[in-house]
Amino acid sequence: MNADKARRDILFESTGDIANEAALIQEAERRGIESAWIHERAGDPFLALTLAAAETSRIKLGAIVAAFPRSPMVTAQIAWDLARQSGGRFRLGLSAKLGGSPGQRDADELGRMQEYLESLRAIWDTFQNDARLRYRGQHYTFRLMAPFFNPGPISHPDIPVYLAGESEALCELAGKAADGLIAAHPQQLAEAGTAIERGRILADRPPAAIKLIAPTPLTNQKSSAFV
Repeated sequence: MNADKARRDILFESTGDIANEAALIQEAERRGIESAWIHERAGDPFLALTLAAAETSRIKLGAIVAAFPRSPMVTAQIAWDLARQSGGRFRLGLSAKLGGSPGQRDADELGRMQEYLESLRAIWDTFQNDARLRYRGQHYTFRLMAPFFNPGPISHPDIPVYLAGESEALCELAGKAADGLIAAHPQQLAEAGTAIERGRILADRPPAAIKLIAPTPLTNQKSSAFV
């Protein structure tokens, strides 16, 4: 597992002011920041990233969004468009509140998130390879892709998908089925290590397949934040 160094990734919250958010990402690129993440709050981070993708050329672009309010089909299509527009610089972060409710509900939410990941990859395979869409799970089923809804192949189809959260179950799932974990704070990287490693071993994945990220939060969402 690989952990990013401090200041290689920054994180700020969506406010609905997409022009300012896009300008902040442009400034981050000028400052040499490797990646900028927008966490879904008061606005839709995908909108600001659409502007930023057109106005930047190097910085990696990430959105951390609530998974379950959106169908995997909707998320898959938006992520595909951003990967195309950004030349492969887009990364998707999915958050879900796991571990805050008792027993069976936790298991159901964990299973739902795993199916969300599987659904995304099945849909992207159809987009890229015109493969027949045949995904059936307990929570999600996708069995039809009309040609006029298929955006077709792109140059960078392997969109990284990260999970964001602190529960042990979600960290284990990140090791098992995601491209990595977005930690809420640097200390979580050490705390989550055992659970992530357990998931990685269960899925028989190489350590290099999982990336751990602890972005630096920007409380001042202006260009002066970089001074």
